[in-house]
Amino acid sequence: MSYTTQIPEKLRKIREIRGFSQEYVALQMDISHRQYQRIENGEADVSVSKLEEACRVMNISLEQLMGFDEQFILNNCTNKNSVLGGNEVTLNVHFPEDMVKVFSDRIAHLEGEIIYLREMLKNNLGKFD
Repeated sequence: MSYTTQIPEKLRKIREIRGFSQEYVALQMDISHRQYQRIENGEADVSVSKLEEACRVMNISLEQLMGFDEQFILNNCTNKNSVLGGNEVTLNVHFPEDMVKVFSDRIAHLEGEIIYLREMLKNNLGKFD
């Protein structure tokens, strides 16, 4: 696989890690959803300026995109049994503070959304009795 064919796959993986939809990235880049799909699917030639724009949206540098290595992340994880008997995965690398903040904010947002949806379900289930 050539380096240029890896770029669309790296874009997709980073977008998914960030928790962004293709629609969101396309909107932020001021291009159509279909155009962005074609970039991620490797169906369109993409300029450096468009790559830089995608990186800006995902809050990474072009260098981070080019150097993104999913295998490195997987190889630096260890499994250990947790106290509760399940598996716990620990990553043996240091993440930059900005990346930790992005993930923490995303988790907090999703936790709030879960609480809201549970409350909506609880309130609406009584209406069907």
